[in-house]
Amino acid sequence: MDQPSQNFRANWKNLEVVKTFLQTCVQEVSINGRLGASLRPDSWNKVKKVLEETHNVTFTQRQCKNHYDYLKEKYQVWLPITQKTGNVYDPTTNNINMKNIEWDEYIKVS
Repeated sequence: MDQPSQNFRANWKNLEVVKTFLQTCVQEVSINGRLGASLRPDSWNKVKKVLEETHNVTFTQRQCKNHYDYLKEKYQVWLPITQKTGNVYDPTTNNINMKNIEWDEYIKVS
């Protein structure tokens, strides 16, 4: 694991960087599989290399893994909501159409 000479905060605000990150992670999982709930060390190196070559951004393996875990957690919350009956999720607008009372009820159950 390479460590930068100074600490820096990862910036994941560029959606193209996040898109490349996710595509590369999915590709690495399909080719090399996982190590537990995460990618293999060689796969993390590949992800970092692709991000650096494509977007000229450098992240540590830890920053990549933290972002991977964060996105996975968001997805695990998002998926059941989008599959809820009653046309709650609108894929054309990427919005979840629930009233405040429905959100309150969903949060209580979760």
